[in-house]
Amino acid sequence: MGKGLEGLVVFVLMIAILPSFTALSSELSRIAPPIFKYLGPINLLKILWPVLLYFAWTRRRGIPKPVIWIFSGAVLVGTFATGIAGVRCHFPPALVREWFVIVIGMIAAFSFFSLPQNKQRLIVAVWTILVSFFACLDYFLPTGTDWFYAHLFDPETRALDSHQSDVHLLGGVFGFQSMAKLLTWLPWLLMMTFCKSKFERKNTTVLLGIATLATAALLSTSQRGALIGMTVGWVVFFFHQILRGKRYRLGAGIGAALLISLALIPLLVPRTLLKTRIESTLGLAPKTGYGALADVNRDFRLKMTRFSLNVIAHYPLGNACIPEADFYQAGVFPNHAHSLFIHQFRERGWLWGSFHLLLWLAAAFFAWRTRDLSGGALAAGLMATIVAGLVDHPWFVLNHAMILSVFLVTGISRGFDKVEMGTEKIA
Repeated sequence: MGKGLEGLVVFVLMIAILPSFTALSSELSRIAPPIFKYLGPINLLKILWPVLLYFAWTRRRGIPKPVIWIFSGAVLVGTFATGIAGVRCHFPPALVREWFVIVIGMIAAFSFFSLPQNKQRLIVAVWTILVSFFACLDYFLPTGTDWFYAHLFDPETRALDSHQSDVHLLGGVFGFQSMAKLLTWLPWLLMMTFCKSKFERKNTTVLLGIATLATAALLSTSQRGALIGMTVGWVVFFFHQILRGKRYRLGAGIGAALLISLALIPLLVPRTLLKTRIESTLGLAPKTGYGALADVNRDFRLKMTRFSLNVIAHYPLGNACIPEADFYQAGVFPNHAHSLFIHQFRERGWLWGSFHLLLWLAAAFFAWRTRDLSGGALAAGLMATIVAGLVDHPWFVLNHAMILSVFLVTGISRGFDKVEMGTEKIA
């Protein structure tokens, strides 16, 4: 039973990197309409989260007790804040669904954390293989990607992506926005899980190569925030290895890898996309065509940030039911706050918003204090997510919530390791 349950958990977590099976669900819903009406698109995390929770509970002795208490407190505080905001707004579905996704993500992360290290590596390796496969397929055989959208995943995602640009955006089966996040997160997850002891440094060169290619391909998704976040992650990784790990040779290799990745960007990113995105970021984009669209996206985020900060100032308990007229009056269309942190303050108020922000800051602090290679990769992944999260809100997607929670749980756990903080951990 124990081995069988562990195998099921490993399988669920491996498949959980994929988006919901929307197209497949549409076909199956004709067989049993009432079930799929309430269940929604098939997603193993959504369906089997009680199994993951049971598994994590049976393996709880392997998790530091303070970590369990901190995240149990997070669930209680977040649920309370969601309830307060929901009562005022008659529980809008988006508010409830998003919190459910965040909680499932935390459960998935604790299940991941409860597995042996070799199983954790297997899961992250499968995630990387799947994302790489669909990225290559979208680069070299877009019609193959179209088939997967039409028969398994969400065809509307592909349709929406195609209207966002006059050039082909790299999205795989995830959509270009999700692909950008996955390319930002997975290299650091790989390094975090495959470099946990001094006996595994031989992996470093290969992993740096993967991170280099991911960085070079990032702007093919059009997401500037993700590229900036990834670059900050590289810088954090470099300084961590130099200042904390005293690995000067490795630091030189990290610096070289970052420069190579930036040099490769023009080879992997369509020229029109590259030119307009960079020029728009510098305020130099032409005011027509795709350059104008890039400026619109940039200006929208600035306006949304100002609007959301104003809402936060006036609603300390959160406001999840902002009238559409208020959005339009501020010059933005109704949408989330496009910020990892501001959105939580805006929707659920200062109580959860502050708790959530402290989780990220504490995780980054604990990761930075370590001296090992794995801790440096964790610090890089956390800072890349925090910086990219200043202009994006990734919590409401199941596979995103799972990876964000893996970063958070691992980071917070670094503060409660049984070994002395800052010493080399041996797997």
